[in-house]
Amino acid sequence: RKRIKVKNTASYMMSKSSSTLLFSFISAAVGLDCTGNDALLQVKYNITEDVWNSTRPSNIYALPFLILQDNEQQQQQTEYSNFTDLVDIEKCLPRDECSTVVVAGLPTSTYDISFDGEHVEIGARFHYEEKNPITSTDVGTCIKHPPTCQDTEALLEVQFWSGQFSYRNNEFRIEDEHDDTILNGGSTSREYSSVIYSLNSTYACVARENSCYTFLIGSGFEWNPGYSLPAYSLFFDGSLVHTNDSFQFDSAQFGDSCQPLCNQDNESLVKLFLYDDDQFDFEYEWDLNLLADDSSTPFASGEVSIGLNKSPLYHKTMCTPKQSCLSFNISAPSASWSSMPIYSLAMDDTIYREIQWYPGVNSQTPNNQTTTMGSCTVNGLCDVQTQDLFD
Repeated sequence: RKRIKVKNTASYMMSKSSSTLLFSFISAAVGLDCTGNDALLQVKYNITEDVWNSTRPSNIYALPFLILQDNEQQQQQTEYSNFTDLVDIEKCLPRDECSTVVVAGLPTSTYDISFDGEHVEIGARFHYEEKNPITSTDVGTCIKHPPTCQDTEALLEVQFWSGQFSYRNNEFRIEDEHDDTILNGGSTSREYSSVIYSLNSTYACVARENSCYTFLIGSGFEWNPGYSLPAYSLFFDGSLVHTNDSFQFDSAQFGDSCQPLCNQDNESLVKLFLYDDDQFDFEYEWDLNLLADDSSTPFASGEVSIGLNKSPLYHKTMCTPKQSCLSFNISAPSASWSSMPIYSLAMDDTIYREIQWYPGVNSQTPNNQTTTMGSCTVNGLCDVQTQDLFD
């Protein structure tokens, strides 16, 4: 098979507001020699045209591609539209720096990666399309630098894969039992750039015993299985706590002193998530009401502050009487034209509403929404003598 030397194949950087894709030329080379501190990276394909055709997904836009990412997170991308485009890759890379090879849309048995003359095992694998994964493999000198924890502390690690989205469109954090943030990453963390298809780790040393922590994560894009989605793995004291590759919002509690959030015998757990990274300052207002209660005072209420330098991820949990009928109302009386929040409302692990909302687009777009949930009946919602229930 023909070999090629890649010269700045493509520089691919994406953010929410802008994207740049620069294509350059590919020139053929035979027997590429690397000098000095450089070593030869080779990606060799061993796939037939029949296998290529049989492993193409139904989504014709999910093209196979290869990305080379250097130590500065600059990316070079090569797309494979046809079988004839699939040629072996050779490139000289620094030995003492960490580079990443990302291969998408091909069976992992159809390509081999070597660096400095040695075979490299394919690294982490994530969803790309229904038939083939996307993989991320480090080559060169790649050393993680977690902090050294004291004897009474445990190492906390979040591994986050950005997928087809940039880190600026995602947010995660870990809170202690006092709701103080002890670790965060994503749109409000300067550690993360806007590089897509990138795997990063975030660390913290935390108390090992007599502790309870809450992990929260949310995305600014409406979840769609047609994309290569973000994924994460959460580790505590060397053990995997939780992992997920199909979330819009997610949460997890861990630690030796965690207790159930609600009394499971007579209470239901209501969870509210909201994500909005708008840079204009305004507030959402919400309230939760028991429909069987004649009180004019909401069962619970709150405000969500949005704006520059504020976390785009909001989370609230509430314990309500079991078997009750609830009405949740949310409004955005002063939302900006650019507001595109996504919010999720769940009760006892049943999602009642998860939607992207456009409250400030124009005067015809409602700036409030109401969701009824729980053990509701027509008698409880309507005057059955004069009204019918319309949903």
